[in-house]
Amino acid sequence: MGEFVDCRSASVEREARPLCVPPKPGAGALYYVFDPASPANRLFHGFSADPSRLAHSNRVLRGFATDQIRAQPLDYARAAGSDFLRFLTPGERSRGTSDRALELATVLNPVVRDRWFPRYEPPHATSAARDYVRLVHAPRWLLALLSLASLAVVALPGAVHGRRETFLFTGAGLAMLVGAAATSEFVLRYLEPSVPLLATGGALACSALAARVRAPRPEPTAVASPT
Repeated sequence: MGEFVDCRSASVEREARPLCVPPKPGAGALYYVFDPASPANRLFHGFSADPSRLAHSNRVLRGFATDQIRAQPLDYARAAGSDFLRFLTPGERSRGTSDRALELATVLNPVVRDRWFPRYEPPHATSAARDYVRLVHAPRWLLALLSLASLAVVALPGAVHGRRETFLFTGAGLAMLVGAAATSEFVLRYLEPSVPLLATGGALACSALAARVRAPRPEPTAVASPT
């Protein structure tokens, strides 16, 4: 949202006025949330450990964000739509070092660990999850094709075997990506939970399309000629 801030067309409460800063070129959601130099962090001095102060800053920021979206719905839709498509675009990478999370590092940043996860111990499944990330690859062009196949099955007229199951799996996977794009930005690791859903829904869709192609076509009805 910070990428298209324009307070000239939005109603902004007095406390949120310091957030009316021209967008920083090339900066994304992670900058506006976590960077100490971002307008929100300068105004509220980062995340507070006091629940009441945190609730107050959340209220102000939520109100500012929704006011900006109401004033510029097309800019918001364009930004969210662009980020959603990047999830299925081969070669797209996240800003900054976000993609390092895909490596599933065993050691958290000590400052973050001690503040938010005291006495944290990595789970035993970490090594297995890291092996999975290293060995299993889901090309994004393939995920895009499987998603299109699923949409085709959902849109087909008449009774289609597996339509509801396809809608469930693929719909859930795409909804997760839409939610990430609508509330944050394109970060590649957000794709990970959707991969098995899109793959399963796409496989069901391909099976349904193949069965539709192989199905015998009804014989044309003979029309009696007039005597």
